[in-house]
Amino acid sequence: MAHPIAPEFAKLPLGVPEADRAGPVFRPQGKATRYERMSKDSVIRLLSEIGKKAGVVVDKQRGKYASAHDLRRSFGERWASRIMPQQLMELMRHETIETTMRYYVGRNAQSTAAVLWDAHSRATGNTFGNTAQKSSVSTGD
Repeated sequence: MAHPIAPEFAKLPLGVPEADRAGPVFRPQGKATRYERMSKDSVIRLLSEIGKKAGVVVDKQRGKYASAHDLRRSFGERWASRIMPQQLMELMRHETIETTMRYYVGRNAQSTAAVLWDAHSRATGNTFGNTAQKSSVSTGD
């Protein structure tokens, strides 16, 4: 089954000479040898270690550092404002649209407000939809 990927990820290999485009896209340095792929769990642990060593705190109360899940969530939040929920569901590989809606759509009121005010400031005329010109005919009042 094919899965959609973000354009910036699809473009990443284009910076590598065609003759060198073989093998894994990423080779994180871990316990795996040069020819051995790291397991999913090993990559998750490695990303958590990187978040902790870099001091990227995502929840001060719980003392939680950035992890693979935080990277996934921030990716979903960035794309939520760019594409329709159905496409976001496919991109995030959610089984149901309810998951996408619950966690990514309409979750950031501040961001939505900023986009609305920006669009409003760029609009010409009013945004109420009453764009008909005023009549110059006297109503006798």
